[in-house]
Amino acid sequence: MLVVIAHPDDESELSVTLYKIAKEQHGTVDLYVITNGEAGFRYSALAAAYYNCKLMNAVEAKKRLPAIRRQELREAGKVLGISHTYFGHQPGSRWIQAGMFHM
Repeated sequence: MLVVIAHPDDESELSVTLYKIAKEQHGTVDLYVITNGEAGFRYSALAAAYYNCKLMNAVEAKKRLPAIRRQELREAGKVLGISHTYFGHQPGSRWIQAGMFHM
């Protein structure tokens, strides 16, 4: 199954489904992430404290947040049983954050 999500962390909305397909049904689950996820920097207070960097600042977030979110997604994917994760590397925007994107 190929799951397409707008930005890193959207997999958490269907984590039980992904886990059941991959681990319990022995299916293959691949994930395609459209954006880098840096547009969500306003919600990064916990990550800023955890990674000890200024992720609440737009400039700093644009530089550091995409790599952090990709790594976090890869780690979550190991637990969920994701076979492959692909990244579209599109810049995040307020439209993508709101789920109103067009391809």
